[in-house]
Amino acid sequence: MSALLLTLFFLMIVLAFAYLLILKHKNISIIDIFWSLLFLVISIVNFFYFENYSLVNIITLILITLWSLRLSIYLFNRNWGKSEDFRYNQISSRWKKNRNLNILVKVVLLQGLLSFIVSLPIQYIFSSNQILDSNSIFIFIFSIILFLIGFLFESLADYQLMKFKKDKKNTGKLLVSGLWSKSRHPNHFGNFLIWWSFFLISTIQINPLDIWIIISPILMTVLLRYISGVPMLEKKFKNHPDFEKYEKNTPIFFPKLFK
Repeated sequence: MSALLLTLFFLMIVLAFAYLLILKHKNISIIDIFWSLLFLVISIVNFFYFENYSLVNIITLILITLWSLRLSIYLFNRNWGKSEDFRYNQISSRWKKNRNLNILVKVVLLQGLLSFIVSLPIQYIFSSNQILDSNSIFIFIFSIILFLIGFLFESLADYQLMKFKKDKKNTGKLLVSGLWSKSRHPNHFGNFLIWWSFFLISTIQINPLDIWIIISPILMTVLLRYISGVPMLEKKFKNHPDFEKYEKNTPIFFPKLFK
């Protein structure tokens, strides 16, 4: 069986399990818990299929595992047993007919397709024997640093938001401190850096004809900044009494580290 078919096979298993949980608990938000796990599944399948156990590949798998499990555990704690996220509630409210079919096609299978496309650089890394030389080692080190900065932004922003929401005194308030004073969406900015770091790793020994896999970080950037990430949250808080001041003083995406 080819790597492609094997990858799709395991993706379908995970997505089928997620779909059954969504139907059982009547909560589409559950799919978010599985989003980062899809990338881990793709990575593990390709890592062991191609058996290219180079230093680059091993470290890449470690980074993917670190990102995937951290995000999945965070979203599990945030979403499990809670009411459906407003984003999915708004989308699904338009599905008067064939709701379950719409959930399958427009949420579950769509996320599977997106994860496959976004993970193209990772698949490329594991399918090639990435050997470091005197030039590529600098790209690799820079990529790891970029990943760590992105991981720090995403995880610290999530932690600050979780801690803020746990305090009942903050009910109805906006989080405007910590990383959230540098960017209105620091977690998404961190994710943005992470996926560009994986693309950079894939370029260590890339065939010039394969540069088209840059579609991966571009797609993730578009999703985060212009479709499912930033816009929906901006719309949610647009009418909040404190949002106008927050919007005026804080960049929407790229953080302003020095004021």
